[in-house]
Amino acid sequence: MKKTLLLMLLLPASVAAQKSKVPVSTTWDKTITVVPDQITNGKYRLPAYSVSIFETDGPAALEMLRNEYKAISAQVSGKDPLKAAGCVLPEIDPTPLLVMARAETDKRANLAKLTICFALNDSTAATNDEAMKAAVRNVGVRLNRGVVSKQVTAQEKLIADTRTKHQSAQGAAASNQRKIDTANGEIAKIQAKKGKLEAEKAGIEHDIAVLDEKYKRTQDVKDLDRLNKARKRLAGNGTETAKLSQAEAKQKATISKLQGNVGQASAEVDTHSSNIEQHQQVLDALRRKLAAIQ
Repeated sequence: MKKTLLLMLLLPASVAAQKSKVPVSTTWDKTITVVPDQITNGKYRLPAYSVSIFETDGPAALEMLRNEYKAISAQVSGKDPLKAAGCVLPEIDPTPLLVMARAETDKRANLAKLTICFALNDSTAATNDEAMKAAVRNVGVRLNRGVVSKQVTAQEKLIADTRTKHQSAQGAAASNQRKIDTANGEIAKIQAKKGKLEAEKAGIEHDIAVLDEKYKRTQDVKDLDRLNKARKRLAGNGTETAKLSQAEAKQKATISKLQGNVGQASAEVDTHSSNIEQHQQVLDALRRKLAAIQ
């Protein structure tokens, strides 16, 4: 019971949200029973049989029946009742029949009640009761299986969609990691240039110290000119170093943002992985449910 409840909680909205918007179970504990009933066709009331189609509504069940009878009837029309004229059902009668059907929704029971009449004409029902009862039960099995087949298909699509999201998140994580690697490579280049500038700076500072001492002794204009040029080279070195420091800071900020992206994408990968596992559990349960409908 606990396992069934868990699977029902895991069942995604995309499966449950069919046209009828009815709750969906992941287990089959129903019995397909055919009961005597009646159907009204204008001024005539004819004997019929009813069967339950679970987890759907009346219009959806009637549309499924319409599609089924199109293949074996000359014409299918109407909806209250639906009429399949020239319907070939030799197990009931050797002559083509008029099949009439109507469906109503029982929201509380979460099912559609499908009522079917096999008639010779608008006013006269066929008489092979056992064969008609068996035919209605077969319809019940096929349509209930059809309902669950749609649930299985929807769940398969959900898994495929989730796998696509999972792959997309993996791609995003990998893409952002590649960008981080690229940025780290740029930082390494910048730091190498800064190291070279730092070495050059030490040499320039040494030159300045020597030239300054020499100019103090000589007061020679040429020595002053050489001193000023050395000071200019030191200023240029500082400017270039500052630019590289800014570029390094920018790359580090980019890396920080990309690391956040990687973290988010990785979290999405984990979420989608968990969802795929849960959705697969539901799909397996729905397939067992489908196989149980006999």
